[in-house]
Amino acid sequence: MASRLIVPFALAALCACSSFHYEESSPVTTPEPEAIEGLAIPDSPPLREPFTTYLKVTRDGVTVGYVVRYDALPAGSSIERNYRAGTMFVENNRFERIGFITYLGQGYRYHGADSQSVGQGPLERLLPSYFGEQGTLEVTPLH
Repeated sequence: MASRLIVPFALAALCACSSFHYEESSPVTTPEPEAIEGLAIPDSPPLREPFTTYLKVTRDGVTVGYVVRYDALPAGSSIERNYRAGTMFVENNRFERIGFITYLGQGYRYHGADSQSVGQGPLERLLPSYFGEQGTLEVTPLH
C-alpha cells in the first residue's frame, strides 16, 4: 500500500526535475562585464608573487584588462618560478588569462587548450591584439 503512494510522488518529482532547462551561454556571445574599480587582485597563484609588476589596461577610462610582468629576481634569491624575467601574462577584466608575451616579445592568445601567435613587438603594439583596435589603450601600474 505504501508503494502505491510513493510511486506517484516519485514520478512527479522525476518529471519536475527533467523540466528544468540548463542553458550554457557561449563565451563568444556573452559580453564581458566592466571591471569594478578598486577590485583587489586575487591572492591565488601566480598572482601577488614577489618581484612581479601588475599593470592595468584601460580604454577611455574603462578597465579592459591587466598585465602581469615577471621582473628580474635579485642575485642570490631563493625564489623559484617557471617563467623568465620579462614574461608577461595578459588578463581580461575578470583576471582570467587570455594570453601571454614571452620575454623575447612574442605574443600569443589562448584559444582553448592551444595558443595562437599575435605577433612580435613591445607590449603597447601587442595589446590591441588582445583588447581590440578601437580607442586608445593606456597602461598604468596597479598599486
